[in-house]
Amino acid sequence: MNYNNLPENPLGDIPSGDKKRWGNNMRLLIALIVGLTSTIAIALEPIMASAREKTELPLQECLSKAQTAMRGAGLTYKFKVDGNTVSGEFDEKSDYMGYIKCNMEEKAVIYIVAGLAAEQTNSIMKSMREGFNK
Repeated sequence: MNYNNLPENPLGDIPSGDKKRWGNNMRLLIALIVGLTSTIAIALEPIMASAREKTELPLQECLSKAQTAMRGAGLTYKFKVDGNTVSGEFDEKSDYMGYIKCNMEEKAVIYIVAGLAAEQTNSIMKSMREGFNK
């Protein structure tokens, strides 16, 4: 490609009276792009909810109740029990994940839910806690 024949100003000459308006429009455009990018990034951040309750249950009974609670909350995809933790996801998209940990050293049950929307995340948390405490 021959670069010698390119015009000096490919956008053409901007009349002197329009330079200020053109500059203001460019600043506005840049501000909009930055603002939209920030808004999109914030919208994609996960929402987390956590709770902790005391328990006197032995580990096996705690894990059994945790499994029932996870299934009742619909967190059955990739469902697993690993040591003292039960985990699962809402569906194959993994938009919502939940964990229930039976911490026998501290005699506590720890609930954690992460998802994309606060209302749904809180609803899953409520369902998990109610299911565990039945």
